[in-house]
Amino acid sequence: MKQGLKRIELLDILRGLALLLMICHHGLYDLVVFYGYNIPFLESTVFYILQFIFSGLFIFIAGCTSNFSRSNIKRGVYCLIAAFLITAISFIVVPDSPVYFGILHLLGTCMLLYGLLEICFLKIHPKYGFLFWILLFALGYYIYRNAAYVNNPYLFILGFITKGFSSSDYYPLMPYMFLFLSGTSAGRIMAKGEMPGWFYSFKPIPIISFLGKHSIWVYLLHQPILMAAFLVFLGLPF
Repeated sequence: MKQGLKRIELLDILRGLALLLMICHHGLYDLVVFYGYNIPFLESTVFYILQFIFSGLFIFIAGCTSNFSRSNIKRGVYCLIAAFLITAISFIVVPDSPVYFGILHLLGTCMLLYGLLEICFLKIHPKYGFLFWILLFALGYYIYRNAAYVNNPYLFILGFITKGFSSSDYYPLMPYMFLFLSGTSAGRIMAKGEMPGWFYSFKPIPIISFLGKHSIWVYLLHQPILMAAFLVFLGLPF
């Protein structure tokens, strides 16, 4: 954390809640993929909205906390190392749909780019920047959801995919980079103490705050822990 900036407990709480919901999602996904459970809720509109909210919140807060990091470049490198480790394991565990560019790939890339270009981003007024990035996110999300397939297999990082492309976790730079950047603008406002007093008055919540403060490690370890629990209670898959 940058010197002189206090940790905002509400951000850890919200990130912890988002991470907890992501863990629940992955647990249900594992039951479907590895144990053949039929869980229609995962295909419902309600779940789609919930997933959009908790994953979006996770990305947004990662942008906010970039203002409290000593080095976003180092933070990004660590995040990308974790992301590539997940990709390597996914090729063994789910070879039909490995993780090509998941949420950690996205966050690591965004952190690295923000760290390298932070001087440029800081020239944008945070309030105007927040509105600008949110509008770009909304536009980018519309394009991403309605774009036609492309013939270039290497554009998936940007959000343009070929027919048949499959990734068990997929968060391309467009539109989600803009959501991350909106978080960096909001985080500058938070760091200046310009939010209402109640925003800074939250106390840590056991477990939830812990998850939020150690999100990268929790994200890395939650799948092995889930699979170990399923092995104990449900036996070997298939």
